[in-house]
Amino acid sequence: MNYNDSCSGSDEGNRGDKSKIHPNQADGTEITSALSKITEERVGGETSSKCHVSQGLVNPSNLLEIVMKEKQVLIEAEGEMLTLKELLANYEEVNRKKGFDGVEIHGAHGYLIEQFLKDQVNDRTDKYDGSLENRCRFAFEIVEAFVDEIGAERVGIRLSPFQDYHEAGDANPEELGVYLANALNKYGLAYCHMVEPRMKTLGEKFECFESLVPMRKAFNGTFLVAGGYEREEGNKAIAENRADLVVYGRIFLANPDLPERFKLNVPLNKYDRATFYRTNPNPVVGYTDYPFLETSS
Repeated sequence: MNYNDSCSGSDEGNRGDKSKIHPNQADGTEITSALSKITEERVGGETSSKCHVSQGLVNPSNLLEIVMKEKQVLIEAEGEMLTLKELLANYEEVNRKKGFDGVEIHGAHGYLIEQFLKDQVNDRTDKYDGSLENRCRFAFEIVEAFVDEIGAERVGIRLSPFQDYHEAGDANPEELGVYLANALNKYGLAYCHMVEPRMKTLGEKFECFESLVPMRKAFNGTFLVAGGYEREEGNKAIAENRADLVVYGRIFLANPDLPERFKLNVPLNKYDRATFYRTNPNPVVGYTDYPFLETSS
């Protein structure tokens, strides 16, 4: 299970999250937090977090020379300027307090890491631009830093090579995806999580001929797929060996007992997209107020 942790760090946040996390772990479920402190800035968009690299809108074109110089990236987090190593140590401490089992690096959906990966937005002229090796360098340095800090078995990564969210597209997404999958094998990550090509835009599925199968074959570890899956389609993906695990996001948010509902094959609660990713006077609205099966009648 993945918990989107856009800006963790406060004691109040730590106390609040434990009530959501530990009950889920009682049955052996492992939970990771989605790392967005160094990935929150987006092409042409505004960040909802105060934890981000450098100051202002950051992209591969204007990121300062300090980026990844001997792994000494300056990160602004809660008003402090930290090196990448310091940030990782702080993040790991917060994760332990909250009870998380690991971290998912968010390298998808137009966030900073993906901006380096995609040739349509990366126009640097140094070792981080040009070839696949160069464009993927930043992502691998982030992965390596986390693996060194907390162990490969506690690190996963989310990627969306086929998407062009926030104009972060690529001329050859399959080549990019296969390259990433192959190169990630050496780190022994807990998993690689990729978004289906059909999810061209946020929340909409499109018919397409592309597939994540080449990436599935290239990656030697646990392979996760996401992107508009429903019960039967998810079962089919597993049966056809197109993935080890199917990721459910929107419908899981609206159905806290989704596994039980799938098991019983009963109707699902409908999610309310208007409540996604927004600050609300009442923080439970749209997140922890959806009814469980026994109370939904």
